[in-house]
This record gives sequence, C-alpha cells and structure tokens, in this order.
Amino acid sequence: MSTLPRLLFTVLLLPLIYLSSGALLSQLIVPTDSSSLWATPSLSAYSPDNSPSPPQWISMLGPLSSDHTRLLARAQMSADNRTADRWLVRARSLSVADPRNWVLWGMLETKRGRIDEGLAAFEKAIFLNPSRPASYSDAGLCLFDALPSVPSERQPLFRNLAQVYLALGLDLDHFLWQDPHVCLTLASIRAEKGDMLNAAFWAKRIVLQPPIDWPFAVRKLALCFSLGERVEAISSWNKVFLPEKLSSAQIDVISAELKKYSIPDFAYMRADLDLVQGKLDSAEKELSSLAVLHPHVPDYQIALGDVYEKLGRRNDARICYENALELSPANQEAKRKVTEYYGKNSMEHGAWGRE
Repeated sequence: MSTLPRLLFTVLLLPLIYLSSGALLSQLIVPTDSSSLWATPSLSAYSPDNSPSPPQWISMLGPLSSDHTRLLARAQMSADNRTADRWLVRARSLSVADPRNWVLWGMLETKRGRIDEGLAAFEKAIFLNPSRPASYSDAGLCLFDALPSVPSERQPLFRNLAQVYLALGLDLDHFLWQDPHVCLTLASIRAEKGDMLNAAFWAKRIVLQPPIDWPFAVRKLALCFSLGERVEAISSWNKVFLPEKLSSAQIDVISAELKKYSIPDFAYMRADLDLVQGKLDSAEKELSSLAVLHPHVPDYQIALGDVYEKLGRRNDARICYENALELSPANQEAKRKVTEYYGKNSMEHGAWGRE
C-alpha cells in the first residue's frame, strides 16, 4: 500500500479511535444514570469548583454523548448555578430523545418555581419513553416538593398529579416501594387527604439507614407523630440517633430541623441532644414536661429516669422505671432498669429506701 492511501486510512481511523476511547474512559470513571434518579447520588453530592473536573475533560473526549454534560448540569443545579441551563440545553441538543435530559430540565424548572414548565418537561420525558419508571417517580417527587410555591387554588391539582405519577412509577417498577422518598411523599399525600390508615402504611415503610439525611429523617418523625404513630417515631429515632457518631455540626442540623415543627413529642429528641451536650438540667426540664403531658408513654418515663440517674436522683429514677414497667409489663428495658437498681441498692445499702 502506498503512503497516500495509508495516510488517508489513518486520518479516517483517528476520529473513530478518539470517540470510542472517550466513551470507554467515561464508562470506567463516571457511572451514568440508566434507571432512576433516587438510586444515584443526590444533587447535593456534587460540589463543583472553578477548575476543570474529570467529568468536564471526559465530556470533551466524548462530544457526541450527553451523559457527562447532564452530570455537569446536575452539579451546577446543586450549587444553584445559572450555568446549569447551558449544560442542559447542550445535553438536549446532543440527545434530544433521551428522557433523562427532559427529566432534569423538569427538575430545574420546578426548583425555580416554574412548575408549569417543569410539568411540560416531565410530560415530554414520559412521551419519549412511557415505560421508564424513573420519569414518573421523579415527576411525582418534584411536583410534590414544589407545592409550597404553587397558588393554593392549584395545589390540589398538582398534588393529585404527583400521586398519579408515583402510582404509575410503582406499577412499572415495584422496587420503588423501597425508595424512602417515594414512601414519604405518598404518606404525606394520603395524610393531607385524610386517609390516615394508608398514610401510616407508607410511613412505616420508610427505613432510615446511615448515612442519615437528618432533614428527611425529622420529616418522617414529624409525620409519624401527626398520624399518632408514636411507637414508630420513637423506634426510628432510637435506631438512628447514635451520639458517639454525631459531630457538632450534625447536632446543630438536627436541632434546627426539630425547631421547624411545633410537636410536643419532639421534646424527647431535644432531650437526647441536650444529653449529648451535657445539658442535664435542660434535658430534665424537657422530659419532665413531656412525662406530665403524656404520662402513659413508657419510653418517656424511662428517658426521664435515665436523666435522674445521671443527676444522682436515684429514688426519682426508680419511680420512673417502675412507672414504665407498670405501663408496659413486657418492656424489657424497664425490667432491666428496675432489676439493676434493686440489685445495686441491695448490695450497697440493703434496700431502696435507705438512700
């Protein structure tokens, strides 16, 4: 083969090598979203800076792919950066038939209060691929979260649309039943419509697991208390509130979130925060008031007894533990506390009354 044909062959081959290498590199470094929004890192997981990031370089290597352009748009959205529009427009121009680009556009519009435009983008995504479950679930979640910015007379419409979209997503993918955000949204919608039984059903499906999104966790607790599901709320809190693993910043976040709700039972959570910070008097005050307000809740009696124990008021602690055991004879924690105190006092003084 002469030199000229070889040169021409090389020139034709180089672009193919360039594009295929960029696509391969992108798949190795940055996984893309092929199913649903909630199963991937949330928008807040991205923190773009001014320097070119790996996705930016990869996007340059794969100019015919919209995957990483869409990823960059997510990053800009998390920072509320106006350049997200530019990246999304580019992503749509690269792949106008990709429903993921339209879903992200709908998220951006609803986030900025343009709910009608957001709804149109979601409908476009569904039109492009009616069998994609994530398009429905993302639309439902975004429309519900945007309700506070919707005029009151239109809120029932968009609330119903959110419920319909989520139901359609669940029909297509039953795995969405395990998505806590879907469950909380459906529970909230049912509660707002007065269907407390179904609201409680969805609320109990929400399993809080580390790493804990504390604003989300507190929303679940608030909903459970409003539904009268006190046992579910307290149980969820006790499972995820691990003082030894909390930073001061996390404590501040939890405290700020609790203050957003006027729920008397949140005194139980505030007392736990006080104990972490060594504020025994404040914790005692919170729990004493709560025990008076709800004298028949054994968990509140046990918590108050623990505070009395730390304050050295052993007889008051014993009374609280015995009250809890009387309220719930099967309560293992109350049994253990009473047994420990009687055993300890018998060894040290011979009887409880000699303190």
